[in-house]
Amino acid sequence: MPWVLLDSSLFRAARYSEDKQSLDLEFRSGAIYRYFEFHPDEYAEFMNADSHGAHFNHYIVGQFPEEQIRPARTKRR
Repeated sequence: MPWVLLDSSLFRAARYSEDKQSLDLEFRSGAIYRYFEFHPDEYAEFMNADSHGAHFNHYIVGQFPEEQIRPARTKRR
């Protein structure tokens, strides 16, 4: 499942596994989260949304089981 770059201020990229019905989102912070039980039509809606961030906040946050795959990068001084 290849990464798809997103034109978003919140996300860098997304990848979807139809077999596992999971969505991975890479945030601009470097964090990666995986969302489970994510159906193909929900992925299509996310990818076609006018705003990925707004769609995420309204339809994904708190709606799907999730797992953090990688934490956000820490800023160096």
